[in-house]
Amino acid sequence: VYDTQLTEPQLLCFFTEMLKETNLIFLNISFSNLSAVPPAILAKSVNKLQNVNLMCTKLTSEQTKEILQVMCVDTRLSELNMHGNHLTMVPPGALALAVVRLRSVDMSETNLTEDQLIAIFKYSDTGQELKKLDVRYNAAILEVPEKVIRDAEKNIKNLFYTRYFS
Repeated sequence: VYDTQLTEPQLLCFFTEMLKETNLIFLNISFSNLSAVPPAILAKSVNKLQNVNLMCTKLTSEQTKEILQVMCVDTRLSELNMHGNHLTMVPPGALALAVVRLRSVDMSETNLTEDQLIAIFKYSDTGQELKKLDVRYNAAILEVPEKVIRDAEKNIKNLFYTRYFS
């Protein structure tokens, strides 16, 4: 359903049906405006899958918080792409706890804050699953102490970030 421009009623129906039963493992719904989907329905649906691409889906802060909250309790997710969604309002600890549970996460261009980045990097040493993390094009990375990044690189096999902006 990549870039299909589904209507709000179609999206609501799609995610509501996913709650009942789904054989889906992978969902690429990038470039669809999901902002009108109720947070609880979206969160429960997304967390039933293994791999979800939510790139540039205009998620609200309530939706992202709910997705991450459910992720900490009950998820099948191992890969999540949230590229291009604004995550600034998500509490750093909640974000970090959810992210380190997954195997691969793309949070590039998500306006992460310094506190969020530091929390994710510090939680990465908890022996969780995180093997790949993309936080490129988040300007706050410039404020993160070099030692925190170096320590995270020891824990996250594939850590992608941009330290220099033009």
